[in-house]
Amino acid sequence: MILALPYTAVAEDDAAPASSNVSIGINPGQAKNAGASSADGAPPMTIRTSTQNWEFGFHGYLRAPLRMSFDKQPVYTYPLLQEGDSGYIEGARIPNLSATPKKSDDWRFNMAPSIVDGVYTDWKYTNSMGGPWAEMMFSYGNSIAVGSVGIGSYNITDSGWRNLQSQLGINQAFVTLNFPRAFNARGGLVWNVGIFDNRYGSAGRYDAGRYDTYIVGRTHIAGETLTAKIDLTDKLVLVLEHGFGAKSDVLG
Repeated sequence: MILALPYTAVAEDDAAPASSNVSIGINPGQAKNAGASSADGAPPMTIRTSTQNWEFGFHGYLRAPLRMSFDKQPVYTYPLLQEGDSGYIEGARIPNLSATPKKSDDWRFNMAPSIVDGVYTDWKYTNSMGGPWAEMMFSYGNSIAVGSVGIGSYNITDSGWRNLQSQLGINQAFVTLNFPRAFNARGGLVWNVGIFDNRYGSAGRYDAGRYDTYIVGRTHIAGETLTAKIDLTDKLVLVLEHGFGAKSDVLG
């Protein structure tokens, strides 16, 4: 199985029915944290080619905010042990922790800022001050089958310590099969198979909205999702979705 990116495939010589652009959740190939995009932003990148030609596609998302905070912090300075004190070593600068410390205020700068709602993995996270995020989506395919891979991270390690939990690495790998005329002119099928996430109840048109919140929720599975789209009228589309999956590895 190659890796896949969901898309809306349209053959050059045969336009797909209107229902091919309808889905229940966010396209799994869309950037996960592009919450700054507006409802009228550009549609997802698509592979638009004939079934005979194969093309390479790439898109991504980068957020590099300048965030910091500063405050005063009390600093306690202890005098050094003197000759005759217990534990004194000649030539060594050892603080006398039993003595009364001298208190002073010192400015402390925090980068990233110390805020209660700024940690991705915390329930209090609100995305009011979104942190760094880098994501790249690679795809290769035609109007029927596309394989893609997603790479992401929310900790850029060159300026700090390496938080392995934030280094998502290759976090998605799945195949998309697109049959825009499975029901002739009335609609078609899209089948995603592999390791990906489904996101439902989004606040934005192409992402989770400014606060990166999903009203319904999202799944992280190794499995499949089959979506059927049928045009009932010129303005009414019926969308049915079936999915099945599980964790590919579970720590015992």
